[in-house]
Amino acid sequence: MKRRYWYFGALIVFIPLTLWYAGRFSDLPELSFAKAGLEDDHTKRVMVSGEPVAIGNSSEEGLSFFMTDEEGTKERVVYEGEEPITADKISAAERVEVVGHMCSDGEGPCFKAKQIFLKD
Repeated sequence: MKRRYWYFGALIVFIPLTLWYAGRFSDLPELSFAKAGLEDDHTKRVMVSGEPVAIGNSSEEGLSFFMTDEEGTKERVVYEGEEPITADKISAAERVEVVGHMCSDGEGPCFKAKQIFLKD
């Protein structure tokens, strides 16, 4: 009988703790390129929405293209995700949402995207 109360008490504590943890660490903030560049933690992913401007080509780094965010800032995006996306799909989309982080490479600042969502 006491074991049943112990399990019930553990469940009462475990469920709210799990919900708090999931809510705390699953937020995906939607930022501009400028605000994403100010993030100190590069392991934290953010979402940037905008319009594709110029489509680059595929390289060993991944597919690269330029997009403008909601504030009108134009930035280079390098897609390094696992889902195959072609340049034709990106150029046909009206809006693009990219999930990743800002960083710099040999060509300058860029947004390294792990996921891309295309809006027609």
